[in-house]
Amino acid sequence: MATIMIVDDFPVTQKVLAYQLCQRGHKIVTANNGREAIKVIVDHPVDLLILDLAMPEMDGMSVLRYLRADRRFSCLPIIILTASGKEQDRRLAISEGVDAFLTKPTTTWELNTMVSNLLADHLPLPMETPSATLLKNTNYRKAYLHSKSVY
Repeated sequence: MATIMIVDDFPVTQKVLAYQLCQRGHKIVTANNGREAIKVIVDHPVDLLILDLAMPEMDGMSVLRYLRADRRFSCLPIIILTASGKEQDRRLAISEGVDAFLTKPTTTWELNTMVSNLLADHLPLPMETPSATLLKNTNYRKAYLHSKSVY
């Protein structure tokens, strides 16, 4: 399906998220901090990024700003997944261009739904679909991709 990068300095969080997303058929790439994530993304682009805010070396907000300023990554779907439930962090992330903001702990359903919705809006349609032209509408694309998912 898609290649998703998980950027979090806590290995247990990386493993839990990777397990949940692998169950949906996604390929997972991980990074322990923002600086490491940017190095990997530049050489090996991903389809979606799940990003923690509080990390050493380079925090999530700095990564978000960097990626949004670089035209190669300005449309990359980014989910902030953080333990910070601060309203100011959410507002700042939204103003900087994040696609979704989730707080830890989140449910598997919430994470999978957010990932599916963002990928439906950003990934190209499969060419073997006979009614691909009809599916260009986002709502049809989401329904199509949802019908291909296994819960």
